[in-house]
Amino acid sequence: MSQNPMTPKVIVVNYADRAPGESFVTPPSVGKSLWLLLDPKTMQFGEVAQNFEGETNPAMMTLGMKTWNWIDTIYNNGSTTVPRVQNRFTLTFNTSNTFSATTDCNGAGGEYVVNGGMITFTKMMSTLMYCEGSQEADFSKDLGAVQSYHFTSKGELILGLKFDSGSMIFK
Repeated sequence: MSQNPMTPKVIVVNYADRAPGESFVTPPSVGKSLWLLLDPKTMQFGEVAQNFEGETNPAMMTLGMKTWNWIDTIYNNGSTTVPRVQNRFTLTFNTSNTFSATTDCNGAGGEYVVNGGMITFTKMMSTLMYCEGSQEADFSKDLGAVQSYHFTSKGELILGLKFDSGSMIFK
């Protein structure tokens, strides 16, 4: 099988380094890897960052581009609510101005109205299972208090709560 000579090649360099503050009389003991990418046009190497979250253009983001995972809610009084179980609280925007959500206990849904950077959730409904220790009430209360939204360059959806009382962060 022949490869295109213009296809980028990654070179992985494994080496040993010293821990911060470690004496030069001590042999290197920290294993490291450096991933290098060769640009065949310029014949220059660049480093491939591992687990890079990067930046995004908020102007290109949309509510319906993905299922959003609730990261936390930060209130202006300094308190924070963080889901005890990550990726259990989701929010999905459908093209028909409806939304669906999952929580650590139930499924939910309803309608949403967008006007510029303002958003409101209406006609919210949920299944009614009882789950001991669920954070569903906090999530639902905050969702009902949302009045605005915007996106960040970190790829986050920020839902602003009424009266500038806090923000729900989704990723």
